[in-house]
Amino acid sequence: MILNRTTSVREAVRQRDVSIRLASVVLVTLFATGLIQAQEPGREVSGVRKIQVVDVDGAPVAQAEVRATHWVTIKRDGKVYRLIQDLIPPTTSNLEGTVEIEPQLAEWQDGRLIVSKDGREDEKGRGRRYTHARVRFNPEDKIDEVVLRYPLVISGRLLIDGEHAARAEVCLTEEIPGKRFFGRRVGNFVLTDDKGLFELMGYHGETYGLEVQRRNGKETE
Repeated sequence: MILNRTTSVREAVRQRDVSIRLASVVLVTLFATGLIQAQEPGREVSGVRKIQVVDVDGAPVAQAEVRATHWVTIKRDGKVYRLIQDLIPPTTSNLEGTVEIEPQLAEWQDGRLIVSKDGREDEKGRGRRYTHARVRFNPEDKIDEVVLRYPLVISGRLLIDGEHAARAEVCLTEEIPGKRFFGRRVGNFVLTDDKGLFELMGYHGETYGLEVQRRNGKETE
């Protein structure tokens, strides 16, 4: 829901023409969670950007899904919240692998361009593989090309008190900008095996933390 509050000042009336100057326009976005973000008067969009989507061999990737997001700071009841918002409506690359996007803000921070493409089942029928990319995307960043890669595989063995932690739940986390801690989960939890081994998938070029949960009956440690 968008709420508009507009104050108009009539400066002059000549013949039948009326010149009206908007003193201020404040756009307020009301979130379903009850959090409110204010957008400053006078903001404009940053213009159309053309980006080429390719695979690791440099071939164009058609019909890749493209999103752009950014982090915003919300203050409410004396608390500060960090939330992710879309910069553009979701779109796809064309048959030549190109996509034109137009961010709906002129200025933003902590932006990310996220591109993904579903694949076909591999030769052993083990399910559909996909490629993706996530790159920094701020007003000063000039991005002409995005290269899609298979997900980064992050594997390891979980030890707790020197012992293999079997059947524990693990999940990747990433840093929330401005918060200085890894508090946002990436993907879903997976279970370690009987030897504490796990395998997770993430984006290339990112830094991750690891969240661990162990269940004792109905309790989570």
